[in-house]
Amino acid sequence: MIHTIDFLYEVRKSKELERRLLDNMKNRKEAYLLIGDFSLKFDFDRRMVNISCMNPQHPFFHKCPPLDWTFEEMEENVKTVVGDKK
Repeated sequence: MIHTIDFLYEVRKSKELERRLLDNMKNRKEAYLLIGDFSLKFDFDRRMVNISCMNPQHPFFHKCPPLDWTFEEMEENVKTVVGDKK
């Protein structure tokens, strides 16, 4: 089953995605990132990230309500998920 936070597994698979995501929050590069079936929209002024599932098919869309994370929450979650990959 897919859930909104599943984009983290895509990040976990790719060091490039991890670096791009974390670098984007620090350097205000891109307002949007697409990771797998997920769209990440960055609000640099409020330091927030909106995570949304872009797959409109049932059950994906219904199991994936949008999430709003602060940059700090995003960084912590990315480091937690990627950090256990050894």
